[in-house]
Amino acid sequence: MIVFAKELLYEVVREAESLLRLHFEEVANDDTFNPQWELYAGLEQAGAFDVFTARENGMLVGYAAMFVMPHMHSGLLFANSDVIYLHPEYRRGITGLKFIQFCEEQINERGANKISWHIKPSLDFRPIMHRIGYYDD
Repeated sequence: MIVFAKELLYEVVREAESLLRLHFEEVANDDTFNPQWELYAGLEQAGAFDVFTARENGMLVGYAAMFVMPHMHSGLLFANSDVIYLHPEYRRGITGLKFIQFCEEQINERGANKISWHIKPSLDFRPIMHRIGYYDD
């Protein structure tokens, strides 16, 4: 059974390295993989960055991360995805959909007025997003 949770970056960053590599190999156009963990940690401490996980029997099989902060022009709380990844073996069925919905619920509980998802053309999951009410902007 897959379990979703909100976790802290420092709790998952080492464990996520192998998934991050798979993710990067799947979507990257170059070899500039060099996450700025200190900056992410600072944003998380400021309440502007959330990490969500998908685990099966305790093993990390997916993650998502969102920047959550007031929009500079309106003050409304916006959530913008940084990354979302689910190991290819877990993409069948509705696991991805349920994970997205879990992230959405968590962000909405924070009072977000808008959620924006970053989708790479090479890993296009727009059909899932359209199915749950998102649209291309």
